[in-house]
Amino acid sequence: MKHYFMATFASYDDNEQMSFRTAVAALDEYKVPGSKLRELVAAAPEADLELVCVSYLGQMTEEEFGAR
Repeated sequence: MKHYFMATFASYDDNEQMSFRTAVAALDEYKVPGSKLRELVAAAPEADLELVCVSYLGQMTEEEFGAR
């Protein structure tokens, strides 16, 4: 089982409109290292993202996480 975290980032476009982007990380430990956050930011198409929050979703199997 993995620990699931959701990171929420904010960015602004040229018209100063704010938008949000989220990313989910499935990790073996109950912590999100800075290297993982930098990896999530690097994978986003936006150039300037600000971290708004990180939420812990719980420890679960991949099947539980993907359940509808």
